[in-house]
Amino acid sequence: MAIEVTGVALSGGEGRRVGGADKGLMTLHGREFVDYVLSEMTTLCSTTLLSINRNELAYRSIAERYENVSLLFDRPEYAHQGPLSGLLVALENATTSHVLVCPCDTPFISRDLFAALLKMAQASPAGAFYIQAHNKTHPLHAILPVEAALTQLKSFLQQGDRRVMKFLASIQALPLFWLNDDELINLNYG
Repeated sequence: MAIEVTGVALSGGEGRRVGGADKGLMTLHGREFVDYVLSEMTTLCSTTLLSINRNELAYRSIAERYENVSLLFDRPEYAHQGPLSGLLVALENATTSHVLVCPCDTPFISRDLFAALLKMAQASPAGAFYIQAHNKTHPLHAILPVEAALTQLKSFLQQGDRRVMKFLASIQALPLFWLNDDELINLNYG
């Protein structure tokens, strides 16, 4: 079955582990972390949403490097409550059947990883999938069916829970095992 996918780059964190820096705007070899994610994601997605909470002008400048990238802000009632708040707004704004999610602080991510998640969703459109590497779960590298995920996430957040893995369990998401740990190096440190 053919599916349509909206990319979601999550870059709305508070950067507590990096002294309050905006992780998406941190650089590696002269490029912003989020630029690495967008360059791989936008090749596979019809549209891409960039979830942010600050530095709008800097992110707008990055988004303008690509076609069909829009900025989103958390809903006020869920602001600063973790990545699920950014995911909620992305699900509410997606006009496709699925969202492909990635955090901004994994600049070594590859198009191949995103393509593997897409392949899983095409084979099982009602399913949700996330990445499992050798010894670490990567719940924010995921593909989710919009309608089912949005309904469940609204309920989940209203209950006050913010744990990503618990949310994925609530929608019965399944792991996709990924062997290249280097692509998933998280540069969320100072």
